Amino acid sequence: MTQPITSTAFDLTSFSEAFEAHDPAAQLAWYAEDAEVSVVLHDQPSAPLQRITGKAEIADWLTTSAMEYAQIGTVVLVDGPERVLIAECRRPDGTYAVYASTVRVVDDLVTHQHVVLLEDEGVKVAPLRDGRRLLLPVFSV
Repeated sequence: MTQPITSTAFDLTSFSEAFEAHDPAAQLAWYAEDAEVSVVLHDQPSAPLQRITGKAEIADWLTTSAMEYAQIGTVVLVDGPERVLIAECRRPDGTYAVYASTVRVVDDLVTHQHVVLLEDEGVKVAPLRDGRRLLLPVFSV
């Protein structure tokens, strides 16, 4: 379990560590009561797959996501006015998904999160020389 929030300043590293640790309660602590999350598929960006509003719905979504993935690794963090988090996730059946997410923070809490989801068919696994694997999004034009 990740460490509880001890300061009020939003910390993107702690936010992503909670996701990687499959700790929805720690991640939920970073969301505002009226926060909104939209999830879209990479090839259908104008049609939301899910629109999640309020902390209760977000808690359900985070809990379901934590159970769905056997392994989660954050590959890119960009902290600043618009926070960006890109995570690769492996399911127990060996399939992959990549989450590319932007997070808007107001008063040190997430108020809006936009997630672009690339499912297994949109992800290519590229082996690296050191044995690790890199997940690459596959875009069709």
